[in-house]
Amino acid sequence: MKRFANVWDDNKKYLVYALSLMIIMVMLLLIYLGRLGGNYKDAILSAEYFGMPEELREDLDMEPTYIDKDTVGWDGQFYFYIANDLLGTKGYGSYVDRVSYRWQRIGLPLLSCIMSKILLQEHVSVSVYLFTNLLVLFAGLFVFLRFLGTRGQSEFWAFPWLFSIGVVVTMFNCLPDGAADALFIIAFLMLLEGKLPWYSGFMSLACLTREGYVLIAFGVFIVALLGKLKLNNIYIYIYKERKFNIKNFVIFALPGMVFVVWYLYVTVRFNAFPFSQAEDITQFFLTAWPSFFLNAIQNGKLCEILGLLLYLLIIITALFFSVFAGKVNKLFYSITPYVILVGSFGPIVMANYAGYLKGSSILFFLLPVMYLSFKEKLHDGEEKSSKFGIVLSNVTVMLMFFSVAVSASCVSDKVLSTKVPQDLNQTDKTAIVDEVKPLEDFAASLDIITYDYKAKCNIPLASVFVEDYAICDVEIKNQSVFEWQNVMQPDGSGFLAVTYRWYKKSDTAFEQCVLEGNRTAVGKEVKPEESLYRKMYVEYPKESGDYILRISLIQEGYAWFYQYDRGYVDIPVIVK
Repeated sequence: MKRFANVWDDNKKYLVYALSLMIIMVMLLLIYLGRLGGNYKDAILSAEYFGMPEELREDLDMEPTYIDKDTVGWDGQFYFYIANDLLGTKGYGSYVDRVSYRWQRIGLPLLSCIMSKILLQEHVSVSVYLFTNLLVLFAGLFVFLRFLGTRGQSEFWAFPWLFSIGVVVTMFNCLPDGAADALFIIAFLMLLEGKLPWYSGFMSLACLTREGYVLIAFGVFIVALLGKLKLNNIYIYIYKERKFNIKNFVIFALPGMVFVVWYLYVTVRFNAFPFSQAEDITQFFLTAWPSFFLNAIQNGKLCEILGLLLYLLIIITALFFSVFAGKVNKLFYSITPYVILVGSFGPIVMANYAGYLKGSSILFFLLPVMYLSFKEKLHDGEEKSSKFGIVLSNVTVMLMFFSVAVSASCVSDKVLSTKVPQDLNQTDKTAIVDEVKPLEDFAASLDIITYDYKAKCNIPLASVFVEDYAICDVEIKNQSVFEWQNVMQPDGSGFLAVTYRWYKKSDTAFEQCVLEGNRTAVGKEVKPEESLYRKMYVEYPKESGDYILRISLIQEGYAWFYQYDRGYVDIPVIVK
């Protein structure tokens, strides 16, 4: 008991710090889910495009978030499906793109499955999956804070990684990247502290969660094999003076062996090497960056401009530091191949700041660790270049502050701009043309299939994070003799959508419109007599009273269909 009390006293400060920061992360998650309409199951952003296993639909009462067949959703759906079919024997692979490439990242799904078994659940639910992700992040943050505190360093050094767009967005949407970072952080810091079995176990999990970490694991193995691995002022050997240390060999080789065994299983199971399905994910070092940066400037995308600048700076700085820090501690040479890999992202990853920043987020951990290790050597007198050390210090601190500023900007953009009516319904595939003429015939029908008030609000404190809304499924039919074109002018005119207006009742009649809704795109060409379905999220007025909710088709900039007495429905609603 006394030993336990001592452990608690030594670590309670870091546990409190980690818990406090994770509460902030959970609040961000709830805000984001509130912007999605308050349904935590939407965090995986699944799509009808890939479908959903019927077993999960029925047993977990789930439906795809994106019902438009042309919208593909986010990758989080795939890893959630994998968590419910770890060995790929249930046929869930038919609902996953790049199936071998995805299935090699079994780490977070595996941990989620273990957690669900502990909680006696038959399936991995979205709540358990989210909880496991948050728990792994918490563990990584705690170990990081403890590492900083025991060396007398500020907890600020943990902020750039924890609040990086890569960690926050992957937490939002159930991707494994943030968890992979956390597992690697635990493994790497265990290695620095000389706790080799812990390093081996957590590095194995890290490699199974993000395959790129096998490069670092291999680098550490080579450094140890050459007898250059120095931990706590003691050199760690695998082979020395014709003596082979089998224990150290297993410890340092295990992450790679576990990865290879699983890689081969996935290859045989799905009849394809994972690397063969990674086209356009990597190319030559930094060759994709210039074109995407110029495109971001031309289109005035501030978050992309800041994100690409941060990406370039962090890659170059980390590459520079891994070489110079490696001169002080050979262990840091093992990081160099991974930095080169992250700097070699191709078009698929570079298309959005969430892609390349989640891949490089671990550098916000490695950079300060390398800097602090280098700084310790400077103070110990093992490095005489104090002027270089001062420059190193200033560059590192400025880069960390810049990373926090950029990440905060991008997170704010992600949280504040995400809203159900825009993000879950608009396909962004409407063609831009110079001129769109008004429809010659507004003949159309619009029927309400289902209308559920707040049917999906199931997050904690829903009244705080979620505006009053309803889910409305509509069937739209083109009853004219003309095909509806999926086009619009640069200013948005001509855009075909379904939306709504709220009219409040007075003593004599319904007054002028008090609230107009966001547009839900028709999003495709519609032939005469063709029907299509759309899901609308209808926000409610803040004032109570009797209202008429008018749901109508609209050709943006030209006319509402109800003005021609076609393509609309009125619903009486009492707002309390």
